[in-house]
Amino acid sequence: MTQPDPALATALVALLDGLRPEDLAAPTRAAVARNALQVLGVARLGLANPVAADAIRAVAEHERGGQATVVGHGVRGATASGAAFANALASHADFREDTHSESASHPGVVVMPAALAALEVARAEDGRRAGRFVKAVVAGHELIGRLGRPAALATTERGFRPASVYTVFGGALAAAVALGCTPEEQVHALAIAAQGAAGINHPFAAGTEEWFLAPAFAARHAVTAALLARSGVRGSARVLEGTDGVFSAFAGGVVDVDLTPPVEGRFEIERTRLKAALTCGWNQSMVHQLRELAPPAAEVRSVEVRMSPIAAEYPGVARTSGFGSRSEALLSAPYAAALQLSRGSLDHSGYERLDDPDLLAVASRVTVATDANLEGYATVVDVTLASGEVLRSEDGNDKPRFSLDSSERVIETLGRNYASAGLDPTLVDALVAGVKDVVEGDDPTTLAEALGG
Repeated sequence: MTQPDPALATALVALLDGLRPEDLAAPTRAAVARNALQVLGVARLGLANPVAADAIRAVAEHERGGQATVVGHGVRGATASGAAFANALASHADFREDTHSESASHPGVVVMPAALAALEVARAEDGRRAGRFVKAVVAGHELIGRLGRPAALATTERGFRPASVYTVFGGALAAAVALGCTPEEQVHALAIAAQGAAGINHPFAAGTEEWFLAPAFAARHAVTAALLARSGVRGSARVLEGTDGVFSAFAGGVVDVDLTPPVEGRFEIERTRLKAALTCGWNQSMVHQLRELAPPAAEVRSVEVRMSPIAAEYPGVARTSGFGSRSEALLSAPYAAALQLSRGSLDHSGYERLDDPDLLAVASRVTVATDANLEGYATVVDVTLASGEVLRSEDGNDKPRFSLDSSERVIETLGRNYASAGLDPTLVDALVAGVKDVVEGDDPTTLAEALGG
């Protein structure tokens, strides 16, 4: 097979190296701030997840002596790779982070912690470098979208998890940009990151919890790859498309990656959606539609949920019974539908008792079907009532109604969720100030204090 010239990693880095934060449109910059608030804001909530609490405590105890901040464990006391791992894990562990249908991933969960940890290192070394954080975040999201879009479905079908396989590259590019690496070093960072591309879907089938760790390992590998590349370690520029490369291994063959310049208003970060409900990203639209329809649970005879192939066939989404773990319930559309119909909302209390007969009875009446005419988050919900009446609702992929689409909505939702979790809501105010400082001035100090305290 004839290889492209230049190599794919080189072409992608060159494409994104030209991004200048000052030239980005206001909606793109707003997306950076909005997503940073959500992804980093839910990290403190994620500390309540035992998987996150145990792993992050280990990082705080055994990876000290660095310049980066671990959420809830003090300011600038951990290694950069350890902090990226911990903060990514905390964000994903709450499960109300960002989601990106085209890459079947949570880009910000990897990109934001990687960029922040790298920026803390750079700040300690050489002071202020304007524009690094915004450029790092936009470029990282863009790379994940361009790699995952043509490969995510095939990768999932082969048993691998796109949310860690392809996000490691976006995280590595984000960390490299934040560190001030040259374009050549950025290419090498991608090559090195490939050695950490991993993540399998088995835990979803087994009902175990280690899947929360996959994006966190991606963030760790991402920062490590960038630091190694900056230190002189080199790798193959054809790691993506080359013989036995990333696409061959994870997608079954070379895929067509979009190399056209980014278009204003269509950056991948603007296509991410922020989850309001505590359930899988593929279920968000369904939950929102059921909230709008508001049928009394006692009057619901059946619910049919039609989803896109990548959503309906994602591991665990269609499960209707046998919830042996919190993970199985979090992924299940029928379980999420039962919570919304029976209790009117989804929060952590809904996952404490998985054998609730009333919830299970409702979940058993919900079916998930694949609709090849739907894409991404597009979802059609048909609720059949005991009277025979059918209530229908539809939602699209481009602008699904479920997403928290502004910083204001994110701040309001975080405040409500913090109060519900027994956290001081004023912590959100500190987070807002910190995100403002890092987005507008590349100064992570206030954000580190907000996260670490």
